[in-house]
Amino acid sequence: MNVHTFIIPEKSEKYLEVFESVIRKYGTRILKTSTKDGTIYEIEFDSSSLMENCKTTISQQIPNLY
Repeated sequence: MNVHTFIIPEKSEKYLEVFESVIRKYGTRILKTSTKDGTIYEIEFDSSSLMENCKTTISQQIPNLY
């Protein structure tokens, strides 16, 4: 099992639609938690290559997320 956590700060929430479409494409299980500072996503992947592909795609489509 490969798990990665993304934290989407409040200022980046305009990218949530793009982000969620990418993680649905690559992730197996998604746990979403909203906080006062933003949204936390814990995503489970079937393989490390799917996890890396997801991280790469997100970093290309959403500036300054990391």
